[in-house]
Amino acid sequence: SAAKKLPTQAIALLVMYHLLAEARRDQPGGFYTLFPDGDTLKRILENGVETPKEKTAMALRLQALAYRWHLDGEELDWLVDLMKELLESALRGDCGDAGWHLYELLWAHDRFGDPREALELLREAAQAGSVDAQMEIGRQFYIKVMELDWELSVMGYCGDGISGEDAVYWLEQALPYRIEAAPFLARLLLEGKGVPTDEKRAVCVLTVAVENYYAGKTVFLCRNMCLRMLADCYMTGRGVPKDRRKATLLYKKAFDVSSSLLD
Repeated sequence: SAAKKLPTQAIALLVMYHLLAEARRDQPGGFYTLFPDGDTLKRILENGVETPKEKTAMALRLQALAYRWHLDGEELDWLVDLMKELLESALRGDCGDAGWHLYELLWAHDRFGDPREALELLREAAQAGSVDAQMEIGRQFYIKVMELDWELSVMGYCGDGISGEDAVYWLEQALPYRIEAAPFLARLLLEGKGVPTDEKRAVCVLTVAVENYYAGKTVFLCRNMCLRMLADCYMTGRGVPKDRRKATLLYKKAFDVSSSLLD
């Protein structure tokens, strides 16, 4: 029955069968004609997926199905609507990751009517704890004030409505979890782009980045960048007293990191 709680894997199978049924609607007879329609399946989904984490996981499974089967037209629209409902519900449950995935989904399918809607959703996701959303707010501001290629932004929109104070705040929130926040934040502070110059604070950011442990695909590259930036600070006396010996040691560490990437 619709009230029965179903495991996430079972729900994913129901969705797969539903899409097959839709694809074979014009074929008379057979098993697929007996399968529940979209509205019935949505009621099963609503009752079978309870927690924000489960709803987010379900939406990502549906997204994987859409990519795997190269869906388009009405079938894709139906699936996107379903993913949107699941992610919105999860975000209302204070799941920041759901907000980030909703942001990605709406951009990918051109569902934002105004860029301000995108920023509003990013802020909501960031406040709910999404590190990806926190990073994206800082990244958009960085691209704008550094006058980088607009193609690095999302659909040509970048940084409008984001203040320097906002960007610094969210990058600092992301820093304990993502080393990628450090180069953005440190360069903004060193160059005073859109924010007051604060070389001491930049050195602190870079020091945290090179001393902390991070996981992820881009860690080695970002660690190398942070080591070089910190070495430059010690070599030139920006934010710290000049210390050529310390700078040399940091340059050597950066070289060792580069060497490990090539191995």
